[in-house]
Amino acid sequence: MNTRTNQPEALPLLTPMRGVAAVMVVASHLFILLPHLTNGNNWASNLIAHGWLWVDFFFMLSGFVLTHVYRDMAVTRTNYFSFIGKRFARIYPLHVFTLSWFVGLELIKLMFFSYKVEPFGTTGRDLASLVSNLLLVQSMNVHYYYSWNGPSWSISTEWHAYLLFPFLAWIIFKLHRSLLVLWIVACAGVLSWLSLRYETLDAVTFNLGFIRCLTEFSSGIVLYRLYMWLHARKWIAGDSLLTVLFLVILALLSITRPPISENAVEIATVLVIGLFIPTLATARSGVWHRVLSSKVFQWLGTISYSIYMVHWIAVDIAITDSKQLLGRKIIFWELDIVTSWLVMLVGLVAICSVATLTYLFVERPCRNGIRRILKNMMPS
Repeated sequence: MNTRTNQPEALPLLTPMRGVAAVMVVASHLFILLPHLTNGNNWASNLIAHGWLWVDFFFMLSGFVLTHVYRDMAVTRTNYFSFIGKRFARIYPLHVFTLSWFVGLELIKLMFFSYKVEPFGTTGRDLASLVSNLLLVQSMNVHYYYSWNGPSWSISTEWHAYLLFPFLAWIIFKLHRSLLVLWIVACAGVLSWLSLRYETLDAVTFNLGFIRCLTEFSSGIVLYRLYMWLHARKWIAGDSLLTVLFLVILALLSITRPPISENAVEIATVLVIGLFIPTLATARSGVWHRVLSSKVFQWLGTISYSIYMVHWIAVDIAITDSKQLLGRKIIFWELDIVTSWLVMLVGLVAICSVATLTYLFVERPCRNGIRRILKNMMPS
């Protein structure tokens, strides 16, 4: 591969779509606190409840976008460590910051409530898992439980995907196009096996989450080759195709299960989401372009990582800490369905507001600062 001399072409709709996906994941977690929404068993409840499947969108999108940015990078020692340094600066500061919030809660218990709870003694808030979280190995089957900032299991998996990315991309770009189809089939087979073994992909997190991520991350690289093929032929997706694919995704997320197999629907959803990514990347005009290019959606995409990382603090306080200190979980059993949806909306707005602050004052300055340090350390 040759070293890139020009900046890659912008793919403006992928970042805002990542923001939409982050909001959907957060909404699915807020369902835990709003039981009347899950009891409805209607299409809207199912759509939100299955929002965790947008995590799989993150994994595929990550492989796709990194390939777009670094596809011509020569795999040298200097380039490799430069790439890893940038990815470290992207994910680690906010990971440690949100982790420190949970550690702070345990220290508060130690100082003021040690007579009624055991600080650092709860499953998932223990010192052993704290070390694994700091080392980003909490998704490598070292624990049998979610730990600390639960959703950060996916950040652990992505970190290991980053470590392998240059080599995976090199291999995939050497493959003949006919073998790419076999790669996707093999990935679908692996995901099916994981879904069947653990009954649902949603349970493939702290145990074999790194396999789930790596499978979809590598699929994102393959999907980028599909995008290159479409782009070379100047093929541009219209609103109709994007809308059809998106409606199919929503329909799959909204299906009441059973009678249709949970595992089959999950795999079908992941496959359609995969097709949606390169199709969205080709869009250059139309309604989809205008909507996702708006300031609101662009900002959601910009703060999507912060949205994903900060939201669990509120959820876990309501579930874990309130039970320890108040004797009960903060779950809104008394709210009717309409009020529950309003609380959901308020919660999403509040989380996005906090995420804006963490992006402006933690994520962005720490990322830029670490990158400046690493740049000065790299040989010229």
